[in-house]
Amino acid sequence: MEDTKLKKYVVMSKFKHGDRFILEKQFVNRHSADHYCELMIEENEHDNLEFFLFEQSVAYNDKVNG
Repeated sequence: MEDTKLKKYVVMSKFKHGDRFILEKQFVNRHSADHYCELMIEENEHDNLEFFLFEQSVAYNDKVNG
């Protein structure tokens, strides 16, 4: 099986008037996530759309962290 890198940087968006996040894309490194958001903000496809970066920090099923 091929060794795949964990995409632990998750970009999500949310409309300013809303209360729910929308999954945009996942990335292996923060640089790529930041660049993606810069491009999306520059494109400004939707009014009142905000972008957020979430980073996987805890693996709840991982016995080492529990």
